Amino acid sequence: QVLKEAGYATAIVGKWHLGHADPAYWPMQRGFDSHYGPLIGELDYFTHEQHGVVDWYDNNERKEEEGYTTELLGRRAVELIDGHDPATPLFLYLTFNAPHTPYQAPQTYLDQYAHIADADRRAYAGSITAMDDQIGAVVDALERRGMRDNTLIVFHSDNGGTFNAMFAGEGDMSERKIPCDNSPYRDGKGSFYEGGTRVCGLVNWPGHVQEGITVDG
Repeated sequence: QVLKEAGYATAIVGKWHLGHADPAYWPMQRGFDSHYGPLIGELDYFTHEQHGVVDWYDNNERKEEEGYTTELLGRRAVELIDGHDPATPLFLYLTFNAPHTPYQAPQTYLDQYAHIADADRRAYAGSITAMDDQIGAVVDALERRGMRDNTLIVFHSDNGGTFNAMFAGEGDMSERKIPCDNSPYRDGKGSFYEGGTRVCGLVNWPGHVQEGITVDG
């Protein structure tokens, strides 16, 4: 809302996860010009369902659409950049659901990690690589539009890796090995210990943020 008032075009592509029961709290009622993706935090990557209900929106309208969520979100982000007038500042909030449970990835990405025996770890790795590819596509779009040198990119996670099956979402992980390790920190998602709250963050802005600097804060 603050950025909107400051003259930015504002868009969220990805999960909202900040209130879905009341439309008054949906993204377009909270300062965003557009929203594409789910309102809740976890859904099937291919059916876009949670509890048997499709949770996939294009602005305020529910939408049934085929495709792997990570690729759909990346594609929409690129479309927004391609259609944006660089003379106007843009705030693009890109929130992938990857690599949240359920651990799923297209076969092409699973094949890249065929050497990993555990199916969940293999899908986890594949989902991260799929996300990485889409981030690359977004950066390429910024370059193509001449916006790269005037764009501050911030990448971070909302919590540490899932260490306890209690916090794995709706997916039943109680009898399976969760493919996360927050070492050397204690515990993980859902905990106040550093394994749950201390996450990496990457900041990039050519000519403004010095490259190769690590801050252990």
